[in-house]
Amino acid sequence: MGGKALPGVQRLSAQTHRELQTRLVPSLRKHFALVGVPRSLANKRSHGDLDLVVSGQVPVAEARKLLQSELGARASVANGAMISFNVDGFQVDVTLLHTKPAGDTTGPTLEVDARKQAFNAYIGFMDFGDFSRILGMLLTPRGLRWTSSGLLLDVRAPETISEGNSEQKQRQQHQHDTRRIASLPLTQSIPDALLFLRYDPAPWIDGFIDETHMFDFLVRGSPWFDRDAFARVVQGKAFDRPVMRMFLEYLAVEGGSTCQGGGVGGDDIKEASKVLMVNQDGLGNSAVEEPSLRELALHHFLKQDEYHRILAEYARQREFDERIKSQFNGELIARILGIDVLKEGRLVGQVKRAMQQELEQGIMKPKIGGKR
Repeated sequence: MGGKALPGVQRLSAQTHRELQTRLVPSLRKHFALVGVPRSLANKRSHGDLDLVVSGQVPVAEARKLLQSELGARASVANGAMISFNVDGFQVDVTLLHTKPAGDTTGPTLEVDARKQAFNAYIGFMDFGDFSRILGMLLTPRGLRWTSSGLLLDVRAPETISEGNSEQKQRQQHQHDTRRIASLPLTQSIPDALLFLRYDPAPWIDGFIDETHMFDFLVRGSPWFDRDAFARVVQGKAFDRPVMRMFLEYLAVEGGSTCQGGGVGGDDIKEASKVLMVNQDGLGNSAVEEPSLRELALHHFLKQDEYHRILAEYARQREFDERIKSQFNGELIARILGIDVLKEGRLVGQVKRAMQQELEQGIMKPKIGGKR
């Protein structure tokens, strides 16, 4: 929470941050199977708080009380899965993952390996502060999302999908993001996701020294980074986070490689593009449009079949909705309600609109792909 969740706490020096971490982590490992600390920039001199992430089978109702006792905290405040504690005058934020709800006596909610993968993805997402925020702002207009659950691809309703790389199409794609019908997981591995984006994951694995080191990696490390597209995303937005302001200043002063039209370089990507491009005349002689990052992602992570299955399911449900709505007319509503359609036309209209809205929102059917 950036050290702002609790009153009267002070910033931690780098040394105090390390000492507090060394003292608290072993205590938490007595109760939680997985305990982690997101990484910071090596040269960071002070911290607003100490972030800890834990995963285990401690019931949620007991976790806060247990943590407050184990940490020796004087006060705490909860915000969703994160609880902020005042420990020795410093803020310690603990995020609870995969804990059991109150009264749950069953086994683990996730298999051990799956839980570790989800835990590592969450920790990696929090590494280096605004690193993930910047990557997410870069990818969202392209139909991908960098999340604490890993790299996801937005499956959009066919009528709103706009593939391709022109600026107009990218803006249109971003504009229709609310028409997402499902989120398709691509990978929980951050190194694998970085490799797909043509970043060398080694600097991320080794850790960044300072903001400039991280900014250089993000801007110059991948041909997918489009400075102009990023500028459009942040246009008109105000950022209270110092690192985000520093990054915008960095872009203004240092510039960086601009990927014209969203194109990419590298023989391997060109080879993948050949596989995905469709020849208009079947002879390989016509000009074709370079595949989008979404298309490359489906190919790279072998998700084409799952993607088309979700779209087919959506099409079937849309057909069902239209059939129901066409049959659910005013006369039928009036008969069901036992009213005169001519005298109570307004009520019939209200009921019809409510039913249509429920059908359009999918209330009467299961969610597509398990997520919205």
